[in-house]
Amino acid sequence: MAERTAQYTGQIYNVSVVYNIYRVVLPLVLLATYVANPETAPLGALDPELFVQVSATYAIFGIVVAFFTPSGRGIVKVSQFLTGTLIVDILATTLLIYSCGGISSGLGLLLIVTIASGSILIRGRISTFLAAVAALAIIFSELYLTLTLEDPPNQIIQTGIFGIVLFATALYIQTLTQRIYNDALLADKQAADIIELEKLNNAIIQRMRTGVVVASPDLRIISMNRAARPTLGPILDKAKTTDDYEFILPSALKEQLSLWKINRKRQPQPILIPNSSKQVQLSFALLNPDSDPDSESDVLIFVEDNRQIVQRVRQMKLASLGRLTAGIAHEVRNPLGAISHASQLLRESNTVAEDDMRMIEIILDHCNRVNMIIEDVLDASRLYPVSTYGTDIARV
Repeated sequence: MAERTAQYTGQIYNVSVVYNIYRVVLPLVLLATYVANPETAPLGALDPELFVQVSATYAIFGIVVAFFTPSGRGIVKVSQFLTGTLIVDILATTLLIYSCGGISSGLGLLLIVTIASGSILIRGRISTFLAAVAALAIIFSELYLTLTLEDPPNQIIQTGIFGIVLFATALYIQTLTQRIYNDALLADKQAADIIELEKLNNAIIQRMRTGVVVASPDLRIISMNRAARPTLGPILDKAKTTDDYEFILPSALKEQLSLWKINRKRQPQPILIPNSSKQVQLSFALLNPDSDPDSESDVLIFVEDNRQIVQRVRQMKLASLGRLTAGIAHEVRNPLGAISHASQLLRESNTVAEDDMRMIEIILDHCNRVNMIIEDVLDASRLYPVSTYGTDIARV
């Protein structure tokens, strides 16, 4: 937010610089026009001496303000100073309008420029105060002309309308400036959110167990996470580097990448890391999925240790085997329970011979034995929480 606000302050400072130039150039242009055509020009028609004095003094004032105001962007923070200089501008412009014969001279439009600039430079109600000062000044000037001239022009209605225009200008520019400022704050907040999201994504990528490498179209490695560095370290040490000491893709990765660009569905072959037992499994993806593989687009390369993949496959097979064993054990227990129950009923019967009773005991013993085996299988395939294992270890 500070950066965006500083940028907005810099824009206001540019407005103040342009207005300072306007403050110096305006009286000089008026003086030059008057000196070039002192008789035909309408400038200074009522009071030429006052016109020349005010123009010269106003030009000097503009030069002083331009060279001795607070330097840099700090000027926009001194609202009292800006308010004072703008009031001087309003009074000087009003005197120029009076010396030229009043609002009928057409110089009243200069006050609109001053009020608009003040509404941009100073946020808040001060811009409305400046419009009120300008309206009162021009009304007082017209009343003074009406009282002093023998045949004064009837310009009271035009003066009132002009005062309304000054207030409307101040309110409109003030509203527009506030809207721009709010948009700047919103844009800054969105930029800050994007920066935080980028930091979060970078932290997640760096902590991933899968190696991630970003390669440019010219096969330079733009970035890689922590998991990719130790895996590709032996290859990167033997790869050529550019003048900026940036790694480029090793030849093995280049070959697999070129084959993948020809056929996206092709599964890359594992790469054997020299001087180690590591086998690296690669997978590719375009950073921009909508682009064509032959286009100039960065490529994401996912690097996984093949041993970890094999280990995960084994774990999955063991988990599947455990579930299968548990299912078989449950299926065996049901008929085993029926055999055991039937044997117990036969043992309790009075019609069974003594020799057959021994056979029933053998059946029951083996049923109990098979049941214990099933219990062991179910116990081995059952998942226990970590706290249970910790408790058993503590007891041991």
